[in-house]
Order: sequence, then structure tokens, then C-alpha cells
Amino acid sequence: MKDLVRILLFLFVISFSVYQTSFATNVLSEKAEVYLLTASPGNELYSVFGHSAIFIDDPYNQIDRVYNYGTFDFNTPNFYIKFIRGKLHYMLSVAPIRYFEYEYRMSGRGVVKQKLNLTIEEKQKIFEFLEENKKPENKYYLYDFFFDNCATRIRDVFDNQAEIHWHEYPYEFEQTTLRELVRKYVDNLKWEKFGVDVALGMPVDRRATAWEYMFLPDYMAVAFAHAKKGNGENLVLEEIEIAPKTLKEKKPGFFTPLVAFWSLFVLVFFGLAYSSTRKAVAKIWLFILGFAGIALLPLFLFTDHITFNPNFSFLWALPTNALFVFFSYKNWGKKYFKAVFILGVVMLIFWNWLPQVYNAAVIPIILSSVLCSATLAFVKQQKP
Repeated sequence: MKDLVRILLFLFVISFSVYQTSFATNVLSEKAEVYLLTASPGNELYSVFGHSAIFIDDPYNQIDRVYNYGTFDFNTPNFYIKFIRGKLHYMLSVAPIRYFEYEYRMSGRGVVKQKLNLTIEEKQKIFEFLEENKKPENKYYLYDFFFDNCATRIRDVFDNQAEIHWHEYPYEFEQTTLRELVRKYVDNLKWEKFGVDVALGMPVDRRATAWEYMFLPDYMAVAFAHAKKGNGENLVLEEIEIAPKTLKEKKPGFFTPLVAFWSLFVLVFFGLAYSSTRKAVAKIWLFILGFAGIALLPLFLFTDHITFNPNFSFLWALPTNALFVFFSYKNWGKKYFKAVFILGVVMLIFWNWLPQVYNAAVIPIILSSVLCSATLAFVKQQKP
């Protein structure tokens, strides 16, 4: 009987201890640490910019949680349309560090954690904020690639919940635009780079501020490394590699946009050289450009992304071309193509001073447009 009592008493003590630990998980212990996690870029467009997350580790209370603002559901209805329109919801997810680390080890992407110099009060505030933010009614947010993404959300959490003095400009080695920052990461993905350049408008061609650089995880890690606390101490106490980068950099293939469009220029040039094919080639090329401009219209007219507009890609992909090729034999049709010809020549002459930066592969497209519009504007045509 005494043995039974001892066993029951032992089980009661254990159960009470577990209950206390579970109950206390809303309060961090003095042993708790907060880390910024930074994953290296992958080789696909969705992963090429890297990733960031917050890791809270409290061994005393058995808290092991990675807070990830970069989660989305591919099964979302009209996923790509919502993404383009700026209406796709991302969400905050939570998982143990071992799952986060395993994912990146398997993909060959490196992960570094930066241990942050925070007071216990600041750690608690950050923990409480994240716990509140992960609730079903709070975890979703409208994703914006530049201004509200998995990195900027984390930057804002620390900026709002802790006393941090950010370095005025920690990126001494470069001062550049938002477009050039993106280009740096997609340089080996030539077709994706071309698409990004077409989609992004003039707003990304201004010089980025140090605060804006932090939309990219790599640059946010640099900003954290240079930041100070209110007492002048470094924000980052130490940096630890928890997964090595083993992924080999993807090399671009031969068939890039530059190769493709220069090849098309050659075909157009020789097509225009023969009187028997001249008019047909000119009309087909300009119709294709016009159709491309029409296809781009929803991207710019029905989006909430402030970096898409104004966009002057229409200067080389004029939607009106698709209509005017059918009336090129009329006097007003000829006048239209004279204007297209002049526009193309002006763009080429002032290429380095245009208000919006274009991809280099646009040059052969404009040259083809200049030759084709000159054909329809200045070569005599008969009514079909």
C-alpha cells in the first residue's frame, strides 16, 4: 500500500511539473534566446532571393519555435492572378527549428543564425507579439515583394518591439536602385530577369534607402550586424552557421532573351530585304508587339503593386500596333507608323537617359520595330 502511495505521489509530482511547464510557456525564462535566421538563395525564382525567419529558443520552458512569414498556399484559387494583382495572402507559420534546418539542408541552401542582444523584457515582448500574430485571425497579410514580405515583417517586429539604432548606411560597398538589387539575384535566370524587368515600372529605378534594402534577407542580415542597442552595444552577439551551403549555382543556358531577340531581329531584317515578304513581315512583327502590349495591360491596370506603375514598357510594346497594322495603307495609318518609327529612334538614341531602365534584350526588339514601322510608313502600299 505504501508503495502504491509513493507511486501515485511520484506521478502527481511529475504531472504537476509538466502542467507548470506547459502553463509557463507564455513567459520566457532567463535562458531564452532570440535569433534571426537567414537562408541563402536557391536556384528557382521563388527561392532565389533567400529567406528570413525568427527563432526563439527557451530550453527551460521547452520552447523551440521558428516564426516564418514566408508561407503561402499554392492551392489558393487563382494563385498567380492574385500574386500579380497584389492580392495574394501570405501567412505566419510556426515550426520547430529541426524542420526548418532539415528543409534547407535537403535543398543545399545554407542557414545562418544571428544571436541577438536583447533584454529579457524585449524578448518577452517579441515572443508575445509573435504568439498573438500567429493566431488564425491575425496570421494572414497581403504580400508585397518590396515593402511587405518575409524579411520586412521581421525587420518591423524588432524595430517596434525592441530599442534598436539602425546604421545610417551599412552597405558601404554599393548604393543602387531597387531594380538593380533584384537583378543581382536573378542574373543567372535570364528569362526570369527579362520578365521581372518588363513587369517592374519606373518606381524601382530610384535609389533605394538603407531601410528599403532590408526587403532582401541577405541585406537585412548585414543591417542587423551593423545595428546597435540603446546602450551602444552591438545588436548581434554572434553569428553561427547551422547548415552549410552545398547548392551549386545555376548557370544560364545559351538560349537567353538576348540571343532569342537578336536572332529574331536578323530574321526580320532579311524578311524586310525582299519586296515579296517585306509588308507581311512588318505587319506580323508589329502585330505581335501590339498583342504583347495588350497582354501586359492587365498587369498594369489591375494591380495593387505600387512598383508596377507607371510602366513605360508600352513604349516598345504599343498595344495600338495590333490595330493599326490593318490600316497601314491609309494616310492616317502611315502617320501613326511614322510616329512609331520616331519613337523607336528616340528611345535608342536616349537609351541611357530614359526615365525607366529596360532589359538589354529590348534593344533588338526596338530595332526590329523601327525597321518595320519605317517600312509601313515610307514604302508605298496598295489597299488589300
